[in-house]
Amino acid sequence: MTLLDCAKGHHKCIQVAASKRHLLTPGQADTLFQWASHRAEMGMPSSIQDLQAEAAAMAGREPGKQWHKIFFKQFPELQLSKATKLDPKHAKNFNETVIQDYFNQMEHLYARFPGGIPP
Repeated sequence: MTLLDCAKGHHKCIQVAASKRHLLTPGQADTLFQWASHRAEMGMPSSIQDLQAEAAAMAGREPGKQWHKIFFKQFPELQLSKATKLDPKHAKNFNETVIQDYFNQMEHLYARFPGGIPP
């Protein structure tokens, strides 16, 4: 590949230039999406700062201030949300009896599936 090829808009030069503009490779972006989705399913949604920190660790460089907007356009399944206070009705159910029942059920599942609870 020569400079003249790039000046003529050669396909490979365009690909290289485009890849330098993107923070993450498609595989890295998909991995970050899976990570954020898993955290959300576990009840630990990620903030913009969490996403940017993970992206920076993957890419080896810091994302721009507006990087998250592009990421959310690429993965519209992800949504930003703000944490809310615990509803008093839910707080009432956070008591010793309910917690003990939860752990009893978990113990039963672990006994039923000695190799680990299937996904």
